[in-house]
Amino acid sequence: MQLARINIIEPNGVKRSVALGNRPLIIGRDPESDIAVGYERASRHHAQIAFDGQRYFIIDLNSTNGTYLGNTRLTPNVPTEWFPNVSARIGDIYFHLELQQSGGSSQGYGNRPPYSAPAPGYASTENESSNNITQILVVLFLAILSVCCCAGLGTLVYFSAFY
Repeated sequence: MQLARINIIEPNGVKRSVALGNRPLIIGRDPESDIAVGYERASRHHAQIAFDGQRYFIIDLNSTNGTYLGNTRLTPNVPTEWFPNVSARIGDIYFHLELQQSGGSSQGYGNRPPYSAPAPGYASTENESSNNITQILVVLFLAILSVCCCAGLGTLVYFSAFY
């Protein structure tokens, strides 16, 4: 059995943790919300956290200021799988999913759970795509730099032979 919790970091630095169960939880400014947040950038019923028995999902409830997973703004009312290594954000409030196996080992910020192999139709998050693009751009930059250096050195040798 898998246990989970959400670690919350509020803009004022207050940290708190909420245990997750099997039922959906509402995050919002409404004091009756399962996870009440008292900040003006949060809607009264801002987002929902759902569990399908294996995976956790976060759903923006058509909020005014949006819900972010990594750097990606979620499409309202579309469940998006939430992995422990990707922070969710509502305004300046950060939410971190932490999974624990029944043996007590924790899977927090830097690890994906073992069941999280991409499902059919899985679209990588913008954060994952950004990492791949960054790696490609670094390799491309180094290749261009080496070509330019070699060309510059060859030009320098060519002109120094005539002077």
